[in-house]
Amino acid sequence: MINTDDKLGLPKYSVEESDEKKFSEVAPVPIESLIPYDKGDLVRVQLNVTEEEDSESYYYIKEFEKKRGEVIEVIMQPRLQYRVRFNQQEAILYHEELTI
Repeated sequence: MINTDDKLGLPKYSVEESDEKKFSEVAPVPIESLIPYDKGDLVRVQLNVTEEEDSESYYYIKEFEKKRGEVIEVIMQPRLQYRVRFNQQEAILYHEELTI
């Protein structure tokens, strides 16, 4: 029979204040500092969907695939996207569709 009063050398766990208070003491980071691309940045389009997954997106992105363009607008809502200028054309692309 195990004696519950014996010291087994196990670490003791104490109940601390909730983590919510710890997080609330941290200053919020402005969303603008989290955006990897800004106006004027040069970016390249990468095709990240297949024709079978999303044919509409596939053909839209395919037109600009591997082309370099300049970010002319950052659109925050409803999802992070960018308006990119390629010579005489413009496209609106999601963040994950772009690379440097």
